[in-house]
Amino acid sequence: MIFVIKKTTDLLSTDIRLILNLYESVFHKRKCYNEFIDEFSQNDFGYSIHAICYDKEVVVGHNVYIPMMYNRGSESFFAALSVDAMVHEDYQNRGIYHRLVMECEEAAKKIGCKIRLGFPNNNSYPIQIKKFGYREIGQLDTYILPVKLDLFSSKYRIFDIFSIPLSFLLIHVSKISKYFRTSYNFLYHKSRETFDLYRYKWFNGNYNIIDDNDVKFIYKEYNFKGKSAFFLMDVFPMSKKNFDYAVRYIYNINYCHLPIIIYVGKLPFRPLSMIKVPRKLEPKRFYFLGKVLDESFENESIYNIKNWDVNLSNYDLL
Repeated sequence: MIFVIKKTTDLLSTDIRLILNLYESVFHKRKCYNEFIDEFSQNDFGYSIHAICYDKEVVVGHNVYIPMMYNRGSESFFAALSVDAMVHEDYQNRGIYHRLVMECEEAAKKIGCKIRLGFPNNNSYPIQIKKFGYREIGQLDTYILPVKLDLFSSKYRIFDIFSIPLSFLLIHVSKISKYFRTSYNFLYHKSRETFDLYRYKWFNGNYNIIDDNDVKFIYKEYNFKGKSAFFLMDVFPMSKKNFDYAVRYIYNINYCHLPIIIYVGKLPFRPLSMIKVPRKLEPKRFYFLGKVLDESFENESIYNIKNWDVNLSNYDLL
């Protein structure tokens, strides 16, 4: 087996198709060729860093670091978002995963990335903490506005007689938020101009981007538990007023075919338009980890999720 580091712009079409074959084998879903190119070339560098493990002419392992520009206060820096770490099931427990991550880290350092950010699943989380030296920044919360409960199970359909009026009530009560206009300035936040320019070109650019007077928000219709759901991706500037306005907008525009609105992130307030899901009932746990790649960048403020403007837009899930 050999390990190779390549930029997206250096990958051959055969490399990409082999990686996509592995992706389908590991994650049991497909990613098309153009989606791959968009996700890994739409950033400030025009490429991402790929660590690839070959066994002869077959790709058996792959990891990617996407360079993305963030700010710490007024200081700009590049972070590397780790995604698509995968090893073929026949090659697991051979140290390939560790080697792929380490290769990506070294390459990210060379292009000036200060920190590696990641959102590992339940299986990867303990490994990254115990073996790779990553530290937990925090866990994201899940908020929902449930309109039709048969999204979760057809046996819950009878409870729509409660969820539909409840969602209607929350939407109308949330109008009170117009008096809560305080915008939150997070210490660690996206470099908004370049982030919004590139991030929403991923995955065929299928996002609804609403720029309405003093607020901008992004949402997407996406498959959840086999049915369509609406995910609120990001709100800027973030305030209780703006957040609840965005939820009301999605609700009113899409009501006729709206089962649920979901937001995953860390909010510095409790919204009136959505319900926070208790940790034990969350459909998925979202861990947020970081590892500083440049010692001069190290600061304890990194490891407090309250300092971060973080939600699904920071992640490659949708």
